[in-house]
Amino acid sequence: TCASCHGPEARGGQHVMHMQIMYAPPIYGEALSDHDDEHDEGQTDSDAAHEEQGAYSLEEFRMAVVEGQHPDGEPLDQDMPRWNMDDQDLADLLAFLKSLPGG
Repeated sequence: TCASCHGPEARGGQHVMHMQIMYAPPIYGEALSDHDDEHDEGQTDSDAAHEEQGAYSLEEFRMAVVEGQHPDGEPLDQDMPRWNMDDQDLADLLAFLKSLPGG
């Protein structure tokens, strides 16, 4: 599930998986809709560039979750699983994640 890497409150962070240290960005409400935060440690330049572009639309979210791509077409880290989800499930997931409080 998303919580395996992004955490039970979707706040992201570093964790160990397959004996490697990995970084998962936050995916709670503000992180998906308001990208004014500074670079997080472990975040790539393409992650930061995406954050400056603003909120994820449903199509951008689909590209990330299903296709493994940032909105600019750059690939997400290979550790990000690709999920086969229909449009309604994606819309529901995005709405849920955007409803999570940050902090």
